Amino acid sequence: MEVTRKSFLTSAAIGLAGLTALPGGVLAAPPDDPDVGPLGLRGAVGETFYARGANGVLVPLGLDRSVDVRSDADSEQFSLYFTAAEPYSLSEGTWKLVSANGRRVYDVFLVPAATNAAGERLYRADFCLLKGARRPPARR
Repeated sequence: MEVTRKSFLTSAAIGLAGLTALPGGVLAAPPDDPDVGPLGLRGAVGETFYARGANGVLVPLGLDRSVDVRSDADSEQFSLYFTAAEPYSLSEGTWKLVSANGRRVYDVFLVPAATNAAGERLYRADFCLLKGARRPPARR
């Protein structure tokens, strides 16, 4: 299929028109909302999440603890440690975590990190958040 100037401009106009039909909240979530992104996940210590594998298997993970790594005026670094019961072993990689109620979904890169005192496997997710960085306001 050959892309002409007319077909390109028509497609771009249709795409932009579709964006204007969306409510503003869909395009840009407030960056300070604690339920959005890793900050919402950080505040969920003690909750159970389910890691969804490529084959559809849901592995229960408990958010064991949050550890501050380093914070200063420009950034905030922390690690989250998840526990998995004995029959499960996750490979290193990006996993889709779903909250127990199914309302929150996070894409998290998990790394095996040994075992805890109870013998459960631990998995670590590291985060570095830039302070003061804000998304530009949504244009209409």
